[in-house]
Amino acid sequence: NGGPGDLPGNRNFGEVFIDRFNTLWINIPNEGIAWRDVQKTQFSPVGLNPFPKTGTAKETPHQYDIIGTEGDSICYLTDSTKLLAWNTIKNNFNSIDLKDKKYYRSIINISKVKDGSFWLACGGNGLVHYEPVSGKVTQYLNDPQDSTSLASPFVIDVAGDQGGTIWIATVNKGINSYNPQTK
Repeated sequence: NGGPGDLPGNRNFGEVFIDRFNTLWINIPNEGIAWRDVQKTQFSPVGLNPFPKTGTAKETPHQYDIIGTEGDSICYLTDSTKLLAWNTIKNNFNSIDLKDKKYYRSIINISKVKDGSFWLACGGNGLVHYEPVSGKVTQYLNDPQDSTSLASPFVIDVAGDQGGTIWIATVNKGINSYNPQTK
């Protein structure tokens, strides 16, 4: 409608995501992220500057992708240079350090499991496990010589169930399962 807190009606929108707090997140390509403030019933821009400073060598706006599972506890964003997680207490994003920039460029989906760790489907970079307390990052890849490795070199989705099993969707090789307790 054009009023304060409204989203512009003549824009293209990217991904939408609803977290477990029933907050609606919307990606506005080449502009950034907005979320629906349930207390005020209006949309609020998120404090991300998707554009580099004018006059810098690179003036291409960042393309933020909303990743995660519907009903996840928080919203995750990636722009191929970093991974951000929404801090529900401070109402801002915190950066997650994966130690290797190649992971940021390939994140397709992310799942936070009950032990607090993250599993990331990283396309051709396989599956990545991130433990926030220790900062440890482990990459899992396909090894044609090892029948216990990922069945495919390309991982497109990941989810953890209540029993602790990690379910991994691959390209052309079906679903893999992994139980971290039995390694």
